[in-house]
This record gives sequence, structure tokens and C-alpha cells, in this order.
Amino acid sequence: MIHYRIEVADAHAHRFQVTLRVDKPQARQQLSLPVWIPGSYLVREFARHLSPLKARQGNREVRVTPLDKATWELDTQGSAALTVQYEVYAFDTSVRAAFLDAHRGFFNGTSVFLKAHGFEDQPQAVRITGLPKGWQVATALPLVKPDAKGGGDYLAPDYDALVDHP
Repeated sequence: MIHYRIEVADAHAHRFQVTLRVDKPQARQQLSLPVWIPGSYLVREFARHLSPLKARQGNREVRVTPLDKATWELDTQGSAALTVQYEVYAFDTSVRAAFLDAHRGFFNGTSVFLKAHGFEDQPQAVRITGLPKGWQVATALPLVKPDAKGGGDYLAPDYDALVDHP
């Protein structure tokens, strides 16, 4: 299973914080962000809104090498869990990307969830947490476990389903 955690990093700076965990990564694990969104068939540049990726396996920092505009290769070693953190700049009011300010937040999966190559067909778990007071989550993803602050744990059967549920 692939695990994502998304939270508001700084609403005034329009930044979500995303943490991706791959329990047993592949050697030289590759990650990518789509350049498309379901229902819109133009090439998008979602990756331009990501901060540099920071990756770790246990206590070891993992080197991240960009392969192209939207794909990265990580110098993973062994089967220890891989954790990747990054921020997403979210100031696009269209329905195709992500938006965040002090009053509301919105994202499509294609603009925030890196795809772990080789694990696309596995379940994808998402924890939405750290919401400002009074905020609620609205998504088509099945809720597995709510939290007391309006967020919770959600589950998609695979990566395609994850990014097809705003």
C-alpha cells in the first residue's frame, strides 16, 4: 500500500505539505507527477508547483535526481520504508489544479500526489489532517476513518482511482 499525508502547511502562502510513504520501495525508485488530468486533455505543468523533494530511508537521506520535468529517481537502498516530503504551491482557482488560502482549500490528485512507479495498482491511502478550525473535507473517495478536526483517512483501490477523485 502507498500512503499519502496532506495538510495545510501555510494557507497564507498557499502551500500544502505532502508526505508520501512507500513501505517497500524498488531499487532506484521512480516517482512522477502526471501532466494530465481526467477530463482535460491538455498537457499541464503541475510539477512546477512542487518544492524540491526531500527523501529518507530510516535515518539515511536519499538522493533525488530529476529525470525530466515531472519524474524523479531516488537512490533507494534495501527495502526500508521510503518517506518523501514536498510542498505544493496552490493558487490556481480553476478546477484542474490546487488552491489554498485562509478560507478554503481544493486539490485534484494529479496536482499533489506523486505516483510511485511499480505500485500504481496497489491501494493508495490518504490522510487529510491539520485542517483549520471549521473546515471539512468533501471528496468522492471512501472515508475509512474520520478525525475529530474534519479530516480523516481515505482509500483508493489504485493510483488511477486516487487521481480521479477530487
